[in-house]
Formats: sequence, C-alpha cells, structure tokens
Amino acid sequence: MNSDSNNSMKHQKPGKGKRIAALAGALFLVAMVVATLLAAILASPGSNIFRTLLGFDITIPILLWLIIYAADHMPGKRHGVYEEETKDPKKTSKEQDSTDKES
Repeated sequence: MNSDSNNSMKHQKPGKGKRIAALAGALFLVAMVVATLLAAILASPGSNIFRTLLGFDITIPILLWLIIYAADHMPGKRHGVYEEETKDPKKTSKEQDSTDKES
C-alpha cells in the first residue's frame, strides 16, 4: 500500500448509519430550539416550560459532545485511527507479524 491509499483509509466518508444519526441529531436540536422559541412566545408567565426547554437547549448539546469526545478517545484508538490501521503499510504481513511477536 502506498501513502495515498493509507491516507484514504483514514479519511473515508462516514457510514450511512453515522450520516443518518447526525441528521437526526441536527433535526432534534433544531426542533428543541423551535420549541423553546414557541414556549418563550406562547407560555404563560407562571409556567416553567421555557426555563426547562432553555436548560435542555444548553445541556443536551454539551452531553452529546462529551459522548462523542469520549468515544473518539477510547482505549484502542489513537487520534481517530484504530490501532490496526497504524501498522506500517510498507511492511509485508510476515514482517509485521514478526515485529508484533517481538514487542
């Protein structure tokens, strides 16, 4: 494998499931903002719905970011690339196996 094909492995398009999840998350966040705006306009003064939705608008994106950040920094992953992909592509499989056994 040359360096171009190795770089393409690292920068592949996200899978269809990830794209659907990202779109669903974005739509959910937009819906939360719209609901907060409607609550600000239409809610009665004694209602706590606006404060609750405003709190969700702040905490949910932060929690989602923390989950994504933690998933990217899990053991077995290095800087967004799994350990299997960090092996030297110039070595043959026999050379790679022998260096793995030595370490």
